[in-house]
Amino acid sequence: MTPTLDNLRIFDGHNDSLMILSGTKRSFLERSDIGHFDIPRAVEGRFGGGLFAIF
Repeated sequence: MTPTLDNLRIFDGHNDSLMILSGTKRSFLERSDIGHFDIPRAVEGRFGGGLFAIF
Protein backbone atom coordinates (compact mmCIF):
# COMPACT_ATOMS: atom_id res chain seq x y z
CA MET A 1 0.00 0.00 0.00
CA THR A 2 1.04 3.56 -0.53
CA PRO A 3 1.22 5.95 2.43
CA THR A 4 -1.97 7.63 1.17
CA LEU A 5 -3.98 4.39 1.29
CA ASP A 6 -2.55 3.51 4.70
CA ASN A 7 -4.38 6.54 6.10
CA LEU A 8 -7.69 5.82 4.35
CA ARG A 9 -10.67 4.89 6.55
CA ILE A 10 -14.01 3.45 5.42
CA PHE A 11 -17.29 5.20 6.30
CA ASP A 12 -20.45 3.07 6.08
CA GLY A 13 -23.50 5.19 5.27
CA HIS A 14 -26.06 2.47 6.07
CA ASN A 15 -25.52 0.05 8.92
CA ASP A 16 -28.29 -2.13 10.41
CA SER A 17 -26.06 -3.76 13.03
CA LEU A 18 -27.99 -2.40 16.02
CA MET A 19 -31.09 -4.25 14.82
CA ILE A 20 -29.15 -7.53 14.90
CA LEU A 21 -27.97 -6.81 18.46
CA SER A 22 -31.52 -6.27 19.69
CA GLY A 23 -32.66 -9.67 18.40
CA THR A 24 -29.72 -11.89 19.40
CA LYS A 25 -27.22 -12.47 22.18
CA ARG A 26 -24.38 -11.74 19.80
CA SER A 27 -21.50 -9.50 20.90
CA PHE A 28 -19.81 -7.02 18.56
CA LEU A 29 -16.59 -7.69 20.46
CA GLU A 30 -16.27 -11.19 18.99
CA ARG A 31 -15.75 -12.16 15.35
CA SER A 32 -18.88 -13.65 13.83
CA ASP A 33 -20.14 -14.79 10.44
CA ILE A 34 -23.61 -13.52 11.39
CA GLY A 35 -24.29 -10.05 10.06
CA HIS A 36 -21.92 -7.63 8.39
CA PHE A 37 -20.23 -5.97 11.34
CA ASP A 38 -18.15 -6.81 14.40
CA ILE A 39 -15.19 -5.04 15.98
CA PRO A 40 -12.46 -7.49 14.83
CA ARG A 41 -13.59 -7.25 11.19
CA ALA A 42 -14.09 -3.48 11.47
CA VAL A 43 -10.48 -3.02 12.60
CA GLU A 44 -9.17 -5.26 9.81
CA GLY A 45 -11.33 -3.46 7.24
CA ARG A 46 -10.21 0.01 8.36
CA PHE A 47 -13.70 1.07 9.50
CA GLY A 48 -13.63 4.74 10.44
CA GLY A 49 -17.28 5.35 11.25
CA GLY A 50 -20.80 4.93 10.08
CA LEU A 51 -24.47 5.72 10.39
CA PHE A 52 -26.46 3.27 12.48
CA ALA A 53 -30.25 3.00 12.24
CA ILE A 54 -31.98 3.76 15.55
CA PHE A 55 -35.76 3.71 15.74
